[in-house]
Amino acid sequence: MSLLGIALFFAAWVGHSAIWLVSLNIVYSQPLPRVILRGWRALVGGLVALFPIVLWAIAGIDLPNFPPLEWTPSSAILGIYLGLCWFCSLVIIPIATLSRHLRMAPPQLVSIKSHIVDCVRDLHGAPAGDGKYCWMTRLPGNQVFQVEMSRLELCLPELPSEWDGLSILHLSDVHFCGTPNQQYFEHIFNQCMNEGMPDLLAVTGDFVDSDRHHRWILKLLSRLKWQEAAFAILGNHDWLYDDRKIRRRISRCGIDVLGNRWNVAQVRGRPMLVVGHEGPWFAPPPDLSKAPPDVFRLCLSHTPDNIRWAQRNRIHLMLSGHCHGGQIRLPLFGSLFVPSKFSRRFDQGLFFEPPTLLYVNRGLSGKEPLRYLCRPEVTRIVLRTTNMANGG
Repeated sequence: MSLLGIALFFAAWVGHSAIWLVSLNIVYSQPLPRVILRGWRALVGGLVALFPIVLWAIAGIDLPNFPPLEWTPSSAILGIYLGLCWFCSLVIIPIATLSRHLRMAPPQLVSIKSHIVDCVRDLHGAPAGDGKYCWMTRLPGNQVFQVEMSRLELCLPELPSEWDGLSILHLSDVHFCGTPNQQYFEHIFNQCMNEGMPDLLAVTGDFVDSDRHHRWILKLLSRLKWQEAAFAILGNHDWLYDDRKIRRRISRCGIDVLGNRWNVAQVRGRPMLVVGHEGPWFAPPPDLSKAPPDVFRLCLSHTPDNIRWAQRNRIHLMLSGHCHGGQIRLPLFGSLFVPSKFSRRFDQGLFFEPPTLLYVNRGLSGKEPLRYLCRPEVTRIVLRTTNMANGG
């Protein structure tokens, strides 16, 4: 048995796992029934876990001695698949990981600052609540109650001069389901208001994650205030839990629930085209054929998967959530499970896909309260007409 053989064995397992995790990410980006999604997740979990056992039984752990001298159809198929796994593990994954680390920040980014709100410390105990998975909050190292309050300054020269300094409070994926409890959200929303009332509020979907937590919407979201306007869209979890009730309750908070439509909002006396995109779970997508062409376009899209639509429709700024940053991120490698047809490409942060600037928020919560190297997030975006950092 050689070290090379063992290394190739585990490289094959890594490549195999990556192939099937990408398939899981793509399947979870689609509007499929829960039974299919759960079944596919169980299948992928089984395939990943059983692969080393099956491979050991078929080929042994000393893979340099594989394939045998005489090829058979089964050994040929296994050899081709192992080659694919090795190519993925030894070529694609290193290149993709390196490119992510070397990716330059979009030129529109002036500055980014953040601080952590430790809810366990501030509330003198963990606001775990009584959700189905509340026990996960007690796992060692879980950062589920450490919220990163991020502040981005973005220079967008196409902005009207009246909007210099315009602030957008971006919230996403609150997932009201009992865990975290109401006290957690009350504390975070109070922190948002203590840092200053934003000009605009944008909430990008996934409000509830159970059949009995719709009542939290009005009680909690009513704590949020704004200067000019507030907008919201629904996400894939809202698609599962009576979206009409969710829309009604959000509207009672004074928030414009856009759905798959657009309107022109007057912001500091200037028009802004605000677009909602709830696809692929709600259809049809918004039709911008009659929208005014010469105004700034802000789009709220639950998933970043709608980025190509945004590019085609000349969206200037798109705000998304849905991916949660992966919730569990490995050192150097990053996220694993990201429910997107682009897999990990747009898992979190700022991306420039001309002409669209996209920000993907990691969200405040999730059905499974697990966060490792991936804290929950609140984002405040400040728009600038000139780059103040460069003396513009």
